[in-house]
Amino acid sequence: MTRIAHGSKHGLDCKSVREPFASWFYNHRHEVDKQQHAVERIRELFAKSLGYAKPQSTGDYAIAARFLSQPPADAGQYLVFLHATTRDEKHWPEANWRELLALIAPSA
Repeated sequence: MTRIAHGSKHGLDCKSVREPFASWFYNHRHEVDKQQHAVERIRELFAKSLGYAKPQSTGDYAIAARFLSQPPADAGQYLVFLHATTRDEKHWPEANWRELLALIAPSA
């Protein structure tokens, strides 16, 4: 899109991104501390790209209260399994998933 609009491309510099090669495609590269939470990293990148100071306070996205409230009476019981990850060291073997499903199947 930036190419079509003849816009300037901003992104993370080679030390701040997991795929250093990607930084070659940006006109403006910004250093952002890798030790921050992903959301805070993006907030900092946006601030640097758009020329404003990132607020010192952590972002409040007003979603926590929704998850803390009581579920509706007819909600029933359910389990949620989050299987997707991008980091190899976080992948769980398929055999473990199958064993977990076998353990909960009788209660379904």
